[in-house]
Amino acid sequence: MKVICDCTFVIIATALSFIFLRELQGVREGTLAAAIFVGLIAKQLNKFIVPAADFLFKK
Repeated sequence: MKVICDCTFVIIATALSFIFLRELQGVREGTLAAAIFVGLIAKQLNKFIVPAADFLFKK
């Protein structure tokens, strides 16, 4: 869900940039990569972090 939301924000930012500035400004490859990969990396890290937190805090 985070990836979908972040990609939607990138699309909106791109559209607004073209509408108001008539060129693409403020949205570059890093923005798109962060939108896609931050959510995917967080999902993978949760597989390790959640069990460790459960063990440490005796849920």
